[in-house]
Amino acid sequence: MTIETVNEHFPWEGAFILDDFRNLRLSRGINAAKSYAFLTRQIQRRPQELAFHVCRIKCALQMRDEEAVYAAVLDLFSILDDKGLALRKRMLSKVADSLSSQIKTELGQVLSGQLSAQSLPYCACSVLHEGMSVERVDLGLPTPDKQVTALDSVNTARLCLESGQIEQAQEILESQLEIEPEREEVKADLLEIYCATRNASSFKASYQLLQFRGCLDNAWKDAVSFFATAT
Repeated sequence: MTIETVNEHFPWEGAFILDDFRNLRLSRGINAAKSYAFLTRQIQRRPQELAFHVCRIKCALQMRDEEAVYAAVLDLFSILDDKGLALRKRMLSKVADSLSSQIKTELGQVLSGQLSAQSLPYCACSVLHEGMSVERVDLGLPTPDKQVTALDSVNTARLCLESGQIEQAQEILESQLEIEPEREEVKADLLEIYCATRNASSFKASYQLLQFRGCLDNAWKDAVSFFATAT
């Protein structure tokens, strides 16, 4: 595996493989529909946790279910309202090929401010649209409350790890990484999973995301030589 970087590669010392990970079992081929249902329940409990929304959209795409995709995007748009424009644009771009032209047009109108998220067509799979009262996400400066909310995805991922659901934990952390690539807890836990499972391809994708966003740290740089020989 080759990862291009302007920085020098540091020797890998295996410092990020924790003892706890040696006792975990790797779940193979997690059913996307089950993950989708799990994330839907999490969103009902904590609608402001953006990582769950992003991860749910990914699961819906894996299911190849247009209604599930639309519901996941609809709930993200509903909780963000007029906030998080960059995230909403990125998610709409990812699902564009999985939605009808009419739905894509209406979602685009929400992005441009011509429609409100609550005026979008109702979907039975949605849990936040039409009638549910939720607080909108504040994407401004960090506050103590926001700090606690941001850690929720990390705690959920750690609970998944404790029960041996490594792939589900990885999906949640990867989704949070897209939202907050600078967050140390997310980067550390995700790197530990990659090292424990020797998942070179996923490491490379996240490495490139961090490099592009300017959030690489020494731990990730040090891991390059390890994954270059991982099989």
